[in-house]
This record gives sequence, structure tokens and C-alpha cells, in this order.
Amino acid sequence: MLLFRGDRTTPRKGEILSKWETSVYEFSLAEYKNPLIEMHVFGAEVLDYEMMRDGLRLAPFFGIGFGLMVLFVVITVNGTALLYGKFDFGKILISFGATISSLMAVSTTYGLLSLIGFRLNSISLVLPFLVCGIGVDDAFLMIHSWQRLSSHRYSIQTRLGLVYEEVGPSITITSMTNVISFGIGTFLPTPEIGRFCMTTAMAILMDYIFELTLFGPMLVFATNFEKPTKDIDHKIFEKGWRKKLVTKADELLRKYCKLISNRLFSILLLAGTLIYWYFAISGILSIQTRLDSAKILPPDSPMQESNKIVNEYIWAEYHPVTIIVNNPLDITNPQKLQRFWDMVDEFESMERCKGNISTLLWLRDYETYFKKGDMVDALFNALGFSGDNEKINSSSTGIDFSKLDAFLQSPFSQHWNAFLKVSNNGSQRYVKSFWFTVAYQNTSTWDARIELMKEWREIASRYSDMNVTVFEENAMFVDQILSIKNVAIITGLLTLACMAIVCAVFIPNICSVITATIAIASISMGVLGFYQWWNLDLDPVTMAAILMSIGLSVDFIVSFNFF
Repeated sequence: MLLFRGDRTTPRKGEILSKWETSVYEFSLAEYKNPLIEMHVFGAEVLDYEMMRDGLRLAPFFGIGFGLMVLFVVITVNGTALLYGKFDFGKILISFGATISSLMAVSTTYGLLSLIGFRLNSISLVLPFLVCGIGVDDAFLMIHSWQRLSSHRYSIQTRLGLVYEEVGPSITITSMTNVISFGIGTFLPTPEIGRFCMTTAMAILMDYIFELTLFGPMLVFATNFEKPTKDIDHKIFEKGWRKKLVTKADELLRKYCKLISNRLFSILLLAGTLIYWYFAISGILSIQTRLDSAKILPPDSPMQESNKIVNEYIWAEYHPVTIIVNNPLDITNPQKLQRFWDMVDEFESMERCKGNISTLLWLRDYETYFKKGDMVDALFNALGFSGDNEKINSSSTGIDFSKLDAFLQSPFSQHWNAFLKVSNNGSQRYVKSFWFTVAYQNTSTWDARIELMKEWREIASRYSDMNVTVFEENAMFVDQILSIKNVAIITGLLTLACMAIVCAVFIPNICSVITATIAIASISMGVLGFYQWWNLDLDPVTMAAILMSIGLSVDFIVSFNFF
């Protein structure tokens, strides 16, 4: 295994390193061919590259989904118009207009964010599905109200004003609660999920604006094609296919109303709800938080094999941690030098450590060089020639920095330059800061890596006088795993509280506010809790799914309670 490190000292250098990593990955797939050696490239940029590639695969699905959505809207709007005998060309325009507002909102959001340099991630590619669902629902509310008022002979201005008066609060509530829900998600500790939430909140806000400023005028324009009628002709429902359809629909509706008003059904529903809450709460309490790149990668991605090798073989045999000593180390002071060696011994004495033979620490080689020189010096000493290594050292530890430059220039030890930051104190050279690595094994599971990270940080905290920092590539994921469960619960509670306040402002019925809040809480609790029973883990991706489910539940529940 080869490890490559680079310093992102400037944004430009960061771009170069990212391009280099993806170029090596593409080279390993397209150009490198060797029957004896199998080449795998694994890194953060490569993982993001594969996720973006998988995200782009959603484009055909979005086309299919959008086509089906348009078909559904066309059939629903025009079918209803045919049923009531009010079909005209304007209904066709309304059908397509109901979807245009959502598309405009998504396009505007992507365009504005790209214009200001905001990077869109692969998770944001699912945004059109969510926004179109919310936008079409709002459009249906406006169409229903517009059609209901068609027989009252209101002026166009009065009719549009009554539509906004009737459904405007409902659309405003759902839009505001969704924006608040995803706005809170912007502050999640996972940056990529925060980006997704910010993008979604902006898109929903844009959809709200377009529904009122674009789709409303489209309804007015479609009025030019309406046939002048005083009222609905109920005689058309007394014969033919309309009579059969209305009779069947009324029969089903009556049976449904009779069922839900039955006392036995209410008792069974209450019992079922309590059972549902029990499993939801127990699932929330026992859900596991893990991050598995295999779940977010395409099934056919070459990184699936790389990820398997890293998990099953590399981390099982070699898992290095980088320990950074940020304060200068005085190697001439016996107490300070011994304290440093005590810290090294603590890291090397941990249960999963492979021992000091796997530790990369410049000071051990320097100590040997200071006392014996490098291989060339050792050869001369063996032949009876003496050199600078026999000079008397006055340091109580037996070493100092007087040979540091020669050590770092030696062909046998110049690789240690990458581990040190050397500075001058007058005429004296010293090591300002440095890092070293210690290797561990049997860390194929997240539980093992989390336990190790906690122990590393605990050791580092005991040596604060040296300003010790622990770095490991999985550290940010470990922090997310440790915090994401509490963050999910806190985010859900904050979102619920904000939604309850919004509902209380716009819905003048306390009973409706309470039932809406309970329903949203129940759905959110069920989605999160049943992850455990579905053998799913809580991770940033599932957090995004939870936020989307809350958004959709708000859209329907609030509209229902408002009316």
C-alpha cells in the first residue's frame, strides 16, 4: 500500500491535488494494465467523484419521473374537467403550468447557487423530485379553488383574490414549515447534508414565489378559454358513464366514512397507533449510527472492491494514526524528553498497536545518527577512521540539534524532512513542530475505530503541554457518528417546535394545531425509529431522507388541517 500526502496551502493547490487524485484514479481504470499487479485508488476525492457520477445517473430517472408527473396532472385536471363538462384548451395549459413553476424553481435555484460559486453536491440531484411533489400539490389547491369559483361570475381580479385568500394561507404554511425544516438542517454537522438542506430550502422558497407570481397569472390567462356558464349542470350526472362513476365514488366514500366513524375501528386504530409508537420509540433508542461508503457508492463502482479491500484487509492489518506535536521539543532537557517518550510509549502500548517496529518517528533515527552517524560513518568507524560523531556532547541527554542539518541532508534520512518543521533560535537550529505515525490492527469495524479515536484523544489531552494533536482520516466521520443521533433528535424537536408555532399563527383552531403537530411528530418518529427495524443505520444520507419525509408530511398534514 502506498500513501500519498499533500499540503493544501492555497485553494489553487487544493484544486491541483484534487485533480491529481482523480487523474490517478482514471489512469488506474483506463490505462493501467498489469496481469501481476492489481491497482486500486482510494481517497476522499475519488469517493466524491464516484458519488457525482452516480448522481448524474438520476437524470434519466428524473425525465421519466417528470413525464409521469405531467401525465398524472394532465389526466387529473382534464379528467375532472371532462367529468363536470367544462373541458377546454385552457385546462391543457393549466396542466402543464402546474409543473412549470416547480421546474422554474429548481432551475433558478441551481442557477443562482452556481452563479455565486456555491458547490452543488450529488445529494442535491434528488432535489427536483421533492420540489416537484410539493409544487404540484400547491398547484392542485389553487386549481381546485379556481374551478370552484368559476360559476360565481366574479371578475377575474376578484376571483384570483379569493383564490389567494382561500388557499394562500395553506400554501404559505406548508412552504414556511418546509423552509424552516430544511433551514434547521443547514446547521447539521455534516457539511454535505447542510449544503443539501440549504439548496432545498431555497428551492422551496422559489417554488412558493413562482406559484403565486407565475401560476396564478396562468390561471387568469386560461380563463379566456372558459365557456360561459351559470352553474354546473347536474343533469349530466344522471346518465351515462358520469352516473356510474359518481355513484361508485359516492359508495366508496360512504363506506370509508362509515368505517372510520365506527367505534370498534377507532379502538383498533388507537391500539395500532400505540403499537406503532412503541416500536418507533424503541427503534430510536436502539438505532445504530454508522457510516458505510459501500451504501452510498453505485453497486457497479470500482470503488466497491477498493472499499472491501480497505475494510477487510488494510484496516485489519494496518491502520495508522498521525500524532502532531505542535510545540518545540527540547531534546536536551531530560524531563521533557522523557515525558515525550512516555507519551510515545502510551500510544505504542495500546491493545491494537502493532508495536514500535511499525512506528515512523524521526527522533529514534536521529538519536542513532547523532551517536553513530549514518551507514557511511559506521563503515569509516569500522575501518578505524573517526569523524564528527566522536565529538564530546555536553547535553545531559546525550543529544542535541547540532547535527540536525547533516541528518536531514543525509541520503539515508532526508525523507524525514517531510515530518519536521525546522526553525532558528539565533544561531541554534531546533525543531519547531513535527509529526509521527503509529500503526494499529484489527480495526475493520467502526466500533473499533471509534474506541481507538477516543483513546488517542484521551492520551493527547494528558500531554497538553506539548500541544499534541491527533489526526486520522476517519476522524471527521467518527465525530459525525458520535453526534449524529443527538443531532437528529434535537433537529427533529426544533423543527417540530417551529412548525407548531407557524401552524398556530396561520390556523385559528387550537385543535387543528395540536392534531397537526402530533401527526408530524408521529410520522417523523416513525421514520427515524423504524430504520432500526429495517436494519438500516443512521448516517448523513438517511438524515437527508428523514428531513425530506418531514417536509412531505408537513405539506399534506397542514393542508388537511387548514381546510
